[in-house]
Amino acid sequence: MLSFAVSSFLASPPSSNIKKLSLPLPPKEEGGYCSGQPPFLLVLVSSAPGEYEARAAIRSTWGHPILRRDTSITTLFLLGMSLLPNVAAVVLEESYEYHDILQEDFVDTYRNLTLKTIMGLKWAANFCPGARYVMKTDGDVFVHMENLVSGALETEGSASTFFYTGQVINGQPIRDPHSKWYMPRSVYPRPRYPPFCSGTGYVLSGELASAVYRSSLRTAMLPLEDVFVGVCAHKLGVLPTHNGGFNRRRLAGRTCDFHSVLTLHQVSPTTMQRLWKDINSNGTIKSVAWQP
Repeated sequence: MLSFAVSSFLASPPSSNIKKLSLPLPPKEEGGYCSGQPPFLLVLVSSAPGEYEARAAIRSTWGHPILRRDTSITTLFLLGMSLLPNVAAVVLEESYEYHDILQEDFVDTYRNLTLKTIMGLKWAANFCPGARYVMKTDGDVFVHMENLVSGALETEGSASTFFYTGQVINGQPIRDPHSKWYMPRSVYPRPRYPPFCSGTGYVLSGELASAVYRSSLRTAMLPLEDVFVGVCAHKLGVLPTHNGGFNRRRLAGRTCDFHSVLTLHQVSPTTMQRLWKDINSNGTIKSVAWQP
């Protein structure tokens, strides 16, 4: 397991939010994924420790390491710590088997998702700086890699050094303390967020991923990871480009053509396997689509 120590969540963090701790690592070195030719795309999947089935489904479908023979794609999973000893033990075994888990010593909660993302961007900056693109997504998202690589990245992203794309949201802070997306004025006093991409799936150029990580060390931490990345990018003078192929809505019960889809959200492991089978047979999802 690729493990680090991290300070607990702070509204106004010190200059270094994440500190290194020397812990036992598996045989594969931290930089082993990028020791040779850097990947074209590094995919960072936010995953809860107990979501074993979701990680297994991704490894056997769109995150399979030999998905494209002509393009190098590396997929890693971002985890916090579980307070359940049995879950932590299974994750350790899983890490030693697959060598694709990044984990730091903060508790895995929704409000700590920002720490997960910055952990991933830090790893990319330190151990995989040559990756051309870095994608952040979630464990319940199906990514159509063929469409993403051949469409959005090889065409749209090729001309931009600081490339940032996904489903762009122009939103404002929710001040209701009962809301999942609650943002206290004491943490973020401004009336609106800068444009940001939904955390269900967005892509940064490798250069921007490293720059966002460096910017995060000088930026007050926010408990909404996608908003925080947007804030860091905005400080760098970078605005995201909207791509309608990134979908943050749940699956619904009607058929759709899969040729323009890049991501689908709230996909169960079973459905992920079915989608994979469908698109590898005729490129069309036979029984499910996304909600508009």
